[in-house]
Amino acid sequence: MLMHGIGADSSWTHLIPGFAVAGAGSGMVNPPLASTAVGVVAPRDAGMASGINTTFRQVGIATAVAALGSIFAAKLSGATAATLSTHYATAMNDLLLITAIVAAVAGILASWLIRRQDFVVHVPEAVPA
Repeated sequence: MLMHGIGADSSWTHLIPGFAVAGAGSGMVNPPLASTAVGVVAPRDAGMASGINTTFRQVGIATAVAALGSIFAAKLSGATAATLSTHYATAMNDLLLITAIVAAVAGILASWLIRRQDFVVHVPEAVPA
C-alpha cells in the first residue's frame, strides 16, 4: 500500500518506502517460512518438505506473474500514445492494490492456520559411547 497512489507525473522516489518495506519483509519472512516448512514434519522428511515448499513457492510466483501480467495488459489495452502514461499509472495502482489485499489475506490466513501444536519436536537419539 505504500507504493499505491502513483500518478503519471509521480517521481520514482514515490516507490522507495514501499520497496524498503517489501525488501525488509521478504528478508524477514524467508527464514521462518523455510523453518515452518521443515518444522511440521519428522526430521527424516525435512528434505522432501523443503523441496515441496520451494516448488509451491515457484508455482505461486509464476502464477502471480501470469495473472498480474494479464491484468496489466488488459488495463493498458485501448491506451493511445497520448494516454499511455495515465493508463500505465492506473494499471500499476490496480496491481499494487490487488497484491496488497492478497498479502493481507495471506498473512491473516497464515497466522490462523499455522498452529504451534503442529510442529514436530525433534529429540536427538543417544549417541553410543
